[in-house]
Amino acid sequence: HAKDLAASDFGINKFNLSTIAGLPIGDATADPGTVVDAIIHQLGLDLGPAPTNANQRTALIAYATDGGLNLTLDLSDEFTADATGKVRGLISLLLQSAEYQLF
Repeated sequence: HAKDLAASDFGINKFNLSTIAGLPIGDATADPGTVVDAIIHQLGLDLGPAPTNANQRTALIAYATDGGLNLTLDLSDEFTADATGKVRGLISLLLQSAEYQLF
């Protein structure tokens, strides 16, 4: 399942966040838009038959920032609350999207 894969930190199905191109791991004040864009690009949802649109991107940023309450994400390492919660949550949401299911 997408949720289980996105949450996997260890074992055979480990999803290593540092392998996502453009994801600012090491940045304690990461820009949520940059994070969302990196994940969208990594999953190929920036191109193709049904790319992520501006409204969907805005909704993903709202999720990542708790509706704009948090202006940055703490990605100082792969195991911060934002990395394990928000980044992996974004991955899960995108893997479950109708657009991703077209691939």
